[in-house]
Amino acid sequence: MEQNKVYIAVMGVTGSGKSTFIKTATGIQDIAIGEDMLSCTSHVVPYKFKLDGREVVLIDTPGFNDSLRSESEILKDIANWLDYSFRNPPRIKLSGIIYMQAITDRKMYGSSLRNLKMFKELCGENPLRNVVFTTSGWGAARLTGGYHKAVAHERQLCEAPEFWKNLIKRNARVARFEDSPESAIAIIRTLMDQKPLTLQIQAELVEQNRNLVDTKAGNVVDEELKALEEKYKDQLAQVQHEMREAIEAKDVEIQESLEISRAEIMKLRDSARRAHDDLHYRSRNEARTAESLRVELREMRSNMERMRDSQDKRHEETLDRQKQEYEDAAMRLKAEQIEQRMQFQGVVDQLRANQSRIREEERTFLEARIAELESQKTRKGSTTELLTALATTLGNVAMIALGFPSLFGAESFSDMF
Repeated sequence: MEQNKVYIAVMGVTGSGKSTFIKTATGIQDIAIGEDMLSCTSHVVPYKFKLDGREVVLIDTPGFNDSLRSESEILKDIANWLDYSFRNPPRIKLSGIIYMQAITDRKMYGSSLRNLKMFKELCGENPLRNVVFTTSGWGAARLTGGYHKAVAHERQLCEAPEFWKNLIKRNARVARFEDSPESAIAIIRTLMDQKPLTLQIQAELVEQNRNLVDTKAGNVVDEELKALEEKYKDQLAQVQHEMREAIEAKDVEIQESLEISRAEIMKLRDSARRAHDDLHYRSRNEARTAESLRVELREMRSNMERMRDSQDKRHEETLDRQKQEYEDAAMRLKAEQIEQRMQFQGVVDQLRANQSRIREEERTFLEARIAELESQKTRKGSTTELLTALATTLGNVAMIALGFPSLFGAESFSDMF
């Protein structure tokens, strides 16, 4: 059956102009725009508007260098949206993908190259003819006298094999977003009549029934996380060696400096481990009470507001972390509210009624968590624990598909499409 709507995904790293492009094209005013490279798009969000008598859906996606979330979380959300929209009616295929790149970024950083590599593995070969690499920031380049440098950067992107050259050879196109509605609409129109195609990751997950980690995109993230764990393991060993030497030399100042380094490396290592667990659908969750969550939320909100008013860049990392903690606590509080309305068995029944929408590996994780909680002597707090564990590991798209959109401020599964 031919789909009536035109679905176009908008992808790229944080700060590349995805949300700005969508806001400019659709005229929707309540789309958050990121500042100071902080990501405003935390999850996959569709935006609908009419163009040439047809309904167009632009799908905003988080970048793989998101300031708050791991690459495995980002991959899971994007992959799940592509999976569920293709697995379930109306069985959506994308008419195109607009891949954004800020022309004012003088270098393609590691995160940008990883994002591009991930993008290629999501798409596969055939859908590249439905891809438009779109550069943003031309207005700023002209205003600051950097236009000629921007043109040189555009040429480098198109001609360097590590960037877009090989993809352009396979029929991907290049366009400029000139910060105007006319420019955005012109780019969208080039994709509206393209034949919708199945992406590689949709074929892998739905038609080949692979687990996410066994897809080509999942393998890219998995290998990156393994490499990070090894890197941090080696760094810890080196710091511990230097610590022993400092202790023998009774150098207190060096010991204190090394202890700070050790703590930071351990934090990075633990973050990589959690991301690796997440990709393999393993969960390590801690329960907290509703009252403590409300106190945490108030404190977090207050701290975030104070930091947002500060111009000191040293606060940005802390602000990122507190924003994520705030979102996690707010989600858990919503789970507490669901528990007040529904008994544990009612939640389980609703989850099972909708589990055909998700992948087998996710259903396996779901049933394991239910069985674990059913074996406990008391059911107090079980609903909250179940929902937060599932949301943390499965992600927002899966929880919306399972019938709990209120955890993430959505209304229904169909709203995702």
